[in-house]
Amino acid sequence: MSPIQQMLLGIGAAETTYMENLFDIQLRTGAGENVTVTNDMKVSDGSMIWTKHRGSSWGVIYDTVRGGSYSLTPNNNNAQANNIAGAVTFNTSGYTIANGYAENNSNGNNYVDWVFKKKEGFCDIVQYTGDGNSGRTVAHSLGSVPGSIWVKRTDSANNWQVYHRSLGNTKYLIMDTQGGGVSSSSRWNNTTPTSSVFTVGDNATVNADGGTYIAYVFSHDNASFGENKDQVAMACGSYSGNGSNTGPTVDVGFQPQFLMIKRDGDDHWMQFDEARGVYYYQYDADLEIGDDGGAGTEAFNKNWLDFRGGYDDFQKGGFRITTSDSKINTNGDTYYYWAVRRPDGLIVKP
Repeated sequence: MSPIQQMLLGIGAAETTYMENLFDIQLRTGAGENVTVTNDMKVSDGSMIWTKHRGSSWGVIYDTVRGGSYSLTPNNNNAQANNIAGAVTFNTSGYTIANGYAENNSNGNNYVDWVFKKKEGFCDIVQYTGDGNSGRTVAHSLGSVPGSIWVKRTDSANNWQVYHRSLGNTKYLIMDTQGGGVSSSSRWNNTTPTSSVFTVGDNATVNADGGTYIAYVFSHDNASFGENKDQVAMACGSYSGNGSNTGPTVDVGFQPQFLMIKRDGDDHWMQFDEARGVYYYQYDADLEIGDDGGAGTEAFNKNWLDFRGGYDDFQKGGFRITTSDSKINTNGDTYYYWAVRRPDGLIVKP
């Protein structure tokens, strides 16, 4: 077959990936029975499903690498739980959640699912065994330099360790606590991740000899999606608070549909998405990665921020802070964000 024939048939051509294939938000109510969710992501090919109980501090993460019988809770340091076989089933057309778990499917409770596809340029899920040596490298298949990495030891109780590009390779955040960045070479070995590996130190939270770990690796500003394979789907960055109800405006290059914000200080991790509601000049639906103290219940208590699109230019946009609340806007404080793009005309299937 000639190269022209191969081109016409699409043989050897790079796969075109759209926003609807990478990320999904589902709102649902526990039904007292197994619940099946349908989407376009082929989650069985590789994915992570993070469910947040909208009425309590609890959240739970399942992924295809560890399997649908093993859950992790972002709001505490517990080892992974071994639930019944098939607690979550990953399908080619969506996923099924078994009945009876308060964290993700208890009758009458409200939940949000954030579904991340394991895809080059967007997200990777890596399982590894520690060796206890500083400078240990762990391979990943993101294909670009990560913007953020979340590491959790799965065989014992250890805190979630978070790398963020804006915090740098000498510090880490802890997802299940409220604290700010902590300086230590024992997490990332003072080494910046590359497009193929990330490096860990010798601390038990990331690299105990014989310990088992899962790492969620997220991209930043990787332009490889959409019809022309030149669009960004995720960005990780930072901004400085100004303490005002009229700013700051943060340009991430697109209008988000999902946003996490963490103050570099003693405050909860904040979560916003367009499905639960981010409204112009109205109260927004905020969630927090609450610790075991009970924080994290969804609240509509203030106008937190606006998701801003570029209108005539889809390659512009971001979010604007509309509160002086310390959780996302203390004057002079640094805040780290994770933003996932809203589907628009440049990154959705024609």
